[in-house]
Amino acid sequence: MNSTFVEEAESFLEQHPDIREFDLLLPDMNAVFRGKRIQRGKLISIYKKGIFFPASVFAMDVTGETMEETGLGFKSGDQDIPCYPIPGTLKVVPWRKERGQLLLRMLEPDGSPYYGNPREVLQSVCKKLSEFGWHAMIAVEIEFYLVDPKRKPGQPPLPVLSRLTGERESEGQLYSLSSLDTHGLILKDIHSTCLKANKDPKNIKVIAICKRQPFLKIKQSIKVGITHFGENRIQDAKYRWSKRTGDPP
Repeated sequence: MNSTFVEEAESFLEQHPDIREFDLLLPDMNAVFRGKRIQRGKLISIYKKGIFFPASVFAMDVTGETMEETGLGFKSGDQDIPCYPIPGTLKVVPWRKERGQLLLRMLEPDGSPYYGNPREVLQSVCKKLSEFGWHAMIAVEIEFYLVDPKRKPGQPPLPVLSRLTGERESEGQLYSLSSLDTHGLILKDIHSTCLKANKDPKNIKVIAICKRQPFLKIKQSIKVGITHFGENRIQDAKYRWSKRTGDPP
């Protein structure tokens, strides 16, 4: 193991004498962190020798059950494979100052990245995108509900009281313009928060997700002013955009 690599851990321990334990993290295909918790004294050993995890750690569903269909479960022998720290990911847990955290990567016996690691899959996808001259970006869809923060223990969430009408919504009204008026003060708060974060509300982009829509519909979206589009699959993006010069990416 590279001595400079180990020095990262030694320096961290010296700078953070109060940290007593570390979470070793491996994200599965659902972005759920799996891993182990170790005591402070074992950190250097992890940097030098690594730690073994079963390949099935990447084959779990959101409930933690192994999906045998992935080929990484018990039917394949559920082999233990060495994992090593990812340089630069050793950090203090922001909400638990006495705990550190460290991202791991799983490696094949020859030192190459393990094919089933979602992080490696993502890197391979980004590499394919770069071959087309494209740059990968992430657009996070935020869905939220306005609920009353004041409720009794065990009471289900209740719609928030409108600061304008003093009433609660009794049923959902998708795309309701009147709801925008009812919760206008909250929307103003969101607008002012953008300003406080040095984010210009005008620069917040609306991205149209193409999925399997025919290009004729997408053309119509372009005509009404939508200029940013998102694709779920590389092959769809290649087919739809690579030969359409002048159109938005």
